[in-house]
Amino acid sequence: MSTKVFTIPGTGYTYTFNDQPSTLTAQEKKSLRLEICKRLPQFILPVHATLVGNGKINLLISGVSGSGKTMLAKGLGILGFKIIANDFVATWSENGEVLAADINLHELNRQKKPLPIHHVCFLQPNEPRDLFRTSFSSLKSMYSETLIPLDEKIVSRFTNNNLLKNIFAVHFCIGNRQNLNRWVRCMEQFLSNTTPNRIGIIGMGTIGQDLANLLVCKPWLSSLSLYSTNQEKLKSVILDLKSANPKLPITQESNRKSIFNDSDLVVLCFNQNNSPKTTNTSNERYSKILVHSKICQEIARDIKHIKTFHGIVLVVTNPVDYLSWYLYKKSELLSNQVYGIGLGLDMKRLQTLTKKKLEVFGEHGDEIRIAKIENNTLIPVDTPILLSQLKTYSNKIREFTPRTRFGPVHEIVSVIESFRKRRAIVRASTIYDDTFTGQTIILNNGIPARKYIVNSQVQESLTTKEIFEGYKKMGKDHTISPHK
Repeated sequence: MSTKVFTIPGTGYTYTFNDQPSTLTAQEKKSLRLEICKRLPQFILPVHATLVGNGKINLLISGVSGSGKTMLAKGLGILGFKIIANDFVATWSENGEVLAADINLHELNRQKKPLPIHHVCFLQPNEPRDLFRTSFSSLKSMYSETLIPLDEKIVSRFTNNNLLKNIFAVHFCIGNRQNLNRWVRCMEQFLSNTTPNRIGIIGMGTIGQDLANLLVCKPWLSSLSLYSTNQEKLKSVILDLKSANPKLPITQESNRKSIFNDSDLVVLCFNQNNSPKTTNTSNERYSKILVHSKICQEIARDIKHIKTFHGIVLVVTNPVDYLSWYLYKKSELLSNQVYGIGLGLDMKRLQTLTKKKLEVFGEHGDEIRIAKIENNTLIPVDTPILLSQLKTYSNKIREFTPRTRFGPVHEIVSVIESFRKRRAIVRASTIYDDTFTGQTIILNNGIPARKYIVNSQVQESLTTKEIFEGYKKMGKDHTISPHK
């Protein structure tokens, strides 16, 4: 038996344990670290995590035992990261930044120094989202779970430590553990943090042309890549656009695949006109679900062949919620790379109909819902007349004009510019319980977080059978079930 001395580099704190085995097993070291956690001073916050760094970026990978911390840390070797500390690390704040150091045996810590932490990743393997942020209350809950089996009073002391707010500011989460490669892609996509300057558009009908026209003189736009099945028409459109901004590189893409190589953000606004493959439905947005799904499947196949695309795909083509989900499943893109555009347009239409402070959520189309906000929680409201006016808004526009134009394209531009900001609020369709539905999200450096808490009524509304009605209309042509 021997005496074991643990230290925390940069703090001067030592912790001595007598009558210990000469060689400690991993479980024995963990037990001693848990004991040290109980004795830490108020200003130090323990984090159950693996500390990795690549010489420029240091990050903590935190999660409950068995969540995959070490697995991911080793997998990040392909990105140049090395494991610096494992199991439990000590964190504290100094000059506004979070520092971390290994809680380890003195002889192993001699050459180590505290390191600044740039990001803290919380692993949530069973969460259907890939890369996301969460609320502070959820983060506190996740952090608490990682400290089991510490006493509740001790855990409560840690969760009330102000340092947890510093960690919240630099946190993100990774979920949907399918395989290690997907998790490494999540980390790579997070670290790339590309501001979209190169925009691609697939589909050059009315919406595509109007969108290109609005974008062409944006000072931040570095290039515009356009694709249409009608290449002759596209050639003429590009000539017209170039006369609006001769200095801007505008590329006529000959295939859909190349557009993803040349773009940071791609907008899908194709529309198959006069298609024989239509579906009889009272919901007009689902009338071309079969042919539009086939095109989406072809686009997804193109995306799968491009290993370097870390950008965003905005789906504008109807049915927005379904096609966003379908593209996500077929392309194997991360959930934070695919968004359906439509809910923001619904919100702006609602604001033309009423001055009441209300929100919209749910499927873009006949299943749209209206809610009020109480304590940051969505609560459905019963407003049948207002809801009917909202659902028939586009019908009113098309009484004497072929289609809606201005509202949709301005909403698309607004969403694109939101992705360029450090922090923005966006209404879009994104993953919810393994399907896509419209919700309000906060973008923080391109990483989404749900803005509102969902009460039980909203939860039921979002997962009700009606929301899948359009999905079912694909019948035997449907290759992936929308249900879990």
